[in-house]
Amino acid sequence: MKIGLQVFSVRNAFLRDRRKAFRRIADIGYRHVEIPVDFTGQDLFGTGEMDPYVLRSEAAAAGVSILAIHMFVADNAQLERAAAFLTELECGRAVIPAAFFTGADDARAYAETLNRYGRRLKEYGVQLYYHNHFHEFQRFAGRSVYEWLLDGTDPELVKFELDTYWAVRAGQDPVEWLRRLGPRCDLVHQKDLPPSVRPVNIFEELNENEPIGVPDMQRYGAVENFAEIGLGSLDIPAIAAAAREHAAYFIVEQDATTMDEMISAAYSYASLKEILRGA
Repeated sequence: MKIGLQVFSVRNAFLRDRRKAFRRIADIGYRHVEIPVDFTGQDLFGTGEMDPYVLRSEAAAAGVSILAIHMFVADNAQLERAAAFLTELECGRAVIPAAFFTGADDARAYAETLNRYGRRLKEYGVQLYYHNHFHEFQRFAGRSVYEWLLDGTDPELVKFELDTYWAVRAGQDPVEWLRRLGPRCDLVHQKDLPPSVRPVNIFEELNENEPIGVPDMQRYGAVENFAEIGLGSLDIPAIAAAAREHAAYFIVEQDATTMDEMISAAYSYASLKEILRGA
């Protein structure tokens, strides 16, 4: 497996000076990155407008390849913009980073949306993925949203980028999910959980049968809920061993940190490199 970095982890440095940020990322040892891009016009990632050709050139000059983008799209026109962006970026993977659900019908309908997006992107040579947080494991009609999405999407059109931290925060076993997802999960997101966080399972505080929205997710996005890889309580060696069968990239994503962003990214890189050596 190759180690990647979700650039959202170093977003402030990226915003200040992209060229310098790419060089520092490469100096740490990363050679593969994910880039967050918002096509809705709301700049939800805070990364602003980016020219795909310039972005690709800046990354290449630093010796870094763009393995995927995380994209926000809300309609077909935005999807077409994303497809054109990916073509010029010469990037073959696009990840939907989040969606929210009000019930089983909503989950089933979104699975069809993912199929439609995946089918269109496939025409451009792009593979679509869905990335989870904790709320996709809320349950409607006896099943989790994640199960509705997994079973309702075409394996050829939609893959899954498992965020193991958020799976644990939903009371799930990421090792079991990696086995269940199999070849549909070749991208894995990793961070760590501070031992002091209680409860680990968010659904001990939230009703898993009620709709969960952005404010609920933001509630658990505070910096004290996250740790760099190797500084927390997750069994990352076991996760890495399970991921090795199908995952091509193990991607560091640090949602928040008390460290300098680049120091945080460097610490997680060194820890993950050591873990993968033994996995």
